[in-house]
Amino acid sequence: MNDRVPYRPPIQLIGAYSSIVFFTLISLVNGYAVFFSWSTADFFAAYITLPIFALLLFGHMAWTRTVCFWKPSEQIDVISGLEEVEKEEAEYDIPVARNWLEKIWFWLC
Repeated sequence: MNDRVPYRPPIQLIGAYSSIVFFTLISLVNGYAVFFSWSTADFFAAYITLPIFALLLFGHMAWTRTVCFWKPSEQIDVISGLEEVEKEEAEYDIPVARNWLEKIWFWLC
């Protein structure tokens, strides 16, 4: 399967884990200043995202009746529809830009 993957980021795993750590840290220390001069409105404004996230997470787990946070890689289906995608990719014609605006647009998209 690895030979069919067009791009693999070199720091994929460490990048994912460092992102989780970084955004968790930012979420927890986002409103630290409220503890120096207490304001209930500022506290809720800074930390309301944490209970909203927990509510969405546990609501999704209750709705789908799943309790696991991740699946083993053997259970993830990455083969279904792969033949159609590779066929479409092989038949894809790269568009040619007619002017500078389309060059910018094709570069962005």
